[in-house]
Order: sequence, then C-alpha cells, then structure tokens
Amino acid sequence: MNDERLRAAVATIPRLRACAVVRTAGGGLRAAYQSPTEQWSAGDFAQLVGRMFGDASGALGLLGGGSADQLLVEARGRRVALQALDTEHVAAFVFDRDAKLGMIRHRVSGVRSALEASLAEPAPRVSNAPRASNAPRGADLLEYLERNAADTHAALLRVSLQTGLPMTLLRTPERLSAPELESVSASVRQILGVQTLGLDS
Repeated sequence: MNDERLRAAVATIPRLRACAVVRTAGGGLRAAYQSPTEQWSAGDFAQLVGRMFGDASGALGLLGGGSADQLLVEARGRRVALQALDTEHVAAFVFDRDAKLGMIRHRVSGVRSALEASLAEPAPRVSNAPRASNAPRGADLLEYLERNAADTHAALLRVSLQTGLPMTLLRTPERLSAPELESVSASVRQILGVQTLGLDS
C-alpha cells in the first residue's frame, strides 16, 4: 500500500476530498490522498483517526456490540466515514458535507476489498544501486522519487504537505538541512510504500 495505489483505488468516488489508510495501533499513516484544496497534515489526521476508531471500538465492546466496522461522523463542512479493513488498519474517507449518506456507505464498502488486497501485497523491491559519492543526498532522494512515482508533480506536492517544507525549497534540495533531509527521506519512503530506499552506499 502506498499513496499512488490509494489514489487509484479511490479515484472514481464522487465528492471525496481526502482518504487515509491508518494503523489502528498507534495511528501510523500507511497511505494518504488529498485533493489540492486540502492542506491539513495527513500525519496528524492519522493519529486522530487511530484514537477515534479505537475509542469507538472500545465503547461498542462495553455495550457487547463487538468492534467497530463502519463509522460515520458528520461535522460542519465535512462527512467522515471510517471503514475497518483488516485487523490492523482502518480507512478514513473525507467527503463534502452534501455527499449523500447512501452513496458514502455504498462507495466506502465497495472499495474495501481493493484496499485490503493492496495492504496484503508485499512492498515493492527497491534497487540497491549505489549513488555517486559526490551526489547531494537531497537531490538523490528527489531524483529517486521522480523515477519511481506515478505522478511526479503530485508526489513532490505530497512531500511538501507531509514535511511542511515549501515547494521552492524542495526544488533546491542542496539547501536542505540534515533534519529536513530526514523528513524528506521518511516522506519519500511512505509515498513509495517502502521501508528502505537503497541510496546509501
């Protein structure tokens, strides 16, 4: 599961503003899609979704209803649907406030099997080709992202949203500080759905 696979799975859902696949234990973000108008932090959202789903499941357990399967939260300007996937993940779907409830339930349930299948797939293998010793680390990271992401511009925007770094800085990676490089590296790994990038010699 990575950002590109999630984007493809939810591409035809109408009125969808964003979607995130989250680990129920700890609220770790597995993958995220956000429309260009959504500028909030996907990582922070994932943490809140993990806690919300856990609390709801706990409350249902006290009532003898078992764990949560699908939850719907209505708020001003948004409708948020939480759909349990496997035993370790939940998907959060953010819709426009005027999205029909029947459509939300139908489309969220319909995409569940595709998301579960993507979660079950092993992470893609990453090339271990060594980088040139004099190549800047930041440039290596972003060149690797460009070679492997399905949509290069959207992927770079995703890095910017996840790290909080402006696009102008990401386009001049030689200016990145060491902590910023670590943030970019973590973002690239998450977008591509891999644990290591194989860039270090």
